[in-house]
Amino acid sequence: MEQEIQPQTQKAINPIPAPIKKSNKKVVVIVVLAIIAIVIGYYGYRTFTVHYDKLGELSFYKDANMELKVVLVHENLPFHYVGNSYSIACQSQNTEAPSNDEYEWKFYRIEKGWNMTPQAYLGNGLGNDSNSLLKNLADEAKKLYLVKDKNTLVILANPNVYISFDGCRTFNNWVLKDKIPQNLLVESTPEFEKCEEQQKKDKELGLTSYGDCSDLKLTGNGQPVFQDVVANDNGHATFKVTSSAFKDNKTVSVETNDFGKTWQTNTMTIDMVNGLPAEIQSNSIFMDWYKTKQKKYNNINTFSHYLTMEKIGISKQTSYDGGKVCEGIGAITNPDGNKIACVGAGLNGSDLLIFDKTKKISGVLQSCATCLEEDGFWLNNDKFIFLSNYKDDEFSIYKEFIVVQEFDFGKDRSDSWSAGVKND
Repeated sequence: MEQEIQPQTQKAINPIPAPIKKSNKKVVVIVVLAIIAIVIGYYGYRTFTVHYDKLGELSFYKDANMELKVVLVHENLPFHYVGNSYSIACQSQNTEAPSNDEYEWKFYRIEKGWNMTPQAYLGNGLGNDSNSLLKNLADEAKKLYLVKDKNTLVILANPNVYISFDGCRTFNNWVLKDKIPQNLLVESTPEFEKCEEQQKKDKELGLTSYGDCSDLKLTGNGQPVFQDVVANDNGHATFKVTSSAFKDNKTVSVETNDFGKTWQTNTMTIDMVNGLPAEIQSNSIFMDWYKTKQKKYNNINTFSHYLTMEKIGISKQTSYDGGKVCEGIGAITNPDGNKIACVGAGLNGSDLLIFDKTKKISGVLQSCATCLEEDGFWLNNDKFIFLSNYKDDEFSIYKEFIVVQEFDFGKDRSDSWSAGVKND
């Protein structure tokens, strides 16, 4: 008897998944909650705990003996401050020994072998990112952190000055408020009056006012200006301080000869020379030069501004490889050592030559066939002041002219002032 074979049929598949066991559900919930807790915990930690994150650094001075850099850090201080801060670090052979390495790394992210320097105000900082912000801070630092010798650093932390004679291992300071006589300051300034008025209102409301309004006389337009800074590794330093808040155009002259342990602070009155910018006439080199002219001539006319050139003209321009210059005549080097002004002996038919190591060029700035006496000085890295006097022809009411010329290489412009010396 034949056996009937039935065809196999496929079992139906249930489209509804099997329910998850309660134990598996519990594991999934725990994992999700754990992830959420970790995320919340991380952001809570970043938000509500103190921490310092280094954003970057940029060196703005370096030679065989010393290096200076700006260090940018993001600070998170809950309920106090959240934002960026900067500091200046210095490295030399004298900073290799440990000092405050652990402290400086923890709070300022300054590595071992570097020392944090006293802080000068570099502004609030401008820039869309860390790199541009660092560059702007470094540009400002170059103006205030002045390397004057192999191991000597001067910091113009207005209104005070800090000096290290040992490659940033230690610093001494000159504090303006403690060193100048209080009767040197004018009776009132806009900032002082505003403070006094606010304190009066506070008193009427029964509020307590703190601080001395006299401190504000040296802010705003009265902020001190430091000039003629000289210092060396032998412990000598000198500089001058001027301010519109000083009475009678007085200047404070400051000097130390014992590595900043003691300071000699004197006030002197500068005879203002009408018609010249204050930064020129308050310079000691100019005043010494001008006084020799006053002794020689009894009747010097007021200076007048007679020529402005938007572009400095350098004639007989040639390439310059950084070699020897100014043989036999006066070589005056700018503070950063990149420009040399040669004054005085008619080299290449000139009375003033300029050598620029950065642009690798040299050329003639001034030629004067009738110049008698010449001198000059750098106001800063970009401004050179050329001093001269020359004879005029016999038909002029003046027998000589005293001339002051400013060459501003940063703005590529020159300005000239002259004062006539009348015939007797």
